[in-house]
Amino acid sequence: NIVLVQTKAGRIGMHLMDLAFFYREIIKTFHPKSIKTVAICGRGNKEMALLCGQYAIEVVLINEPNQLFD
Repeated sequence: NIVLVQTKAGRIGMHLMDLAFFYREIIKTFHPKSIKTVAICGRGNKEMALLCGQYAIEVVLINEPNQLFD
């Protein structure tokens, strides 16, 4: 079982999403039992979070957990 975590201090964006998505694809080649992908960032974005959800990437905010999106 693998938990793949990518982080960025600022707002979630394409770079953070790309890293989370493509590293997961690389890890899949090792045939792990399961992979959970998490993107941790300082600020959210509604559209990016929805896109992450479509690809099973969990978005976690570190600075303001009660305010999920800008």
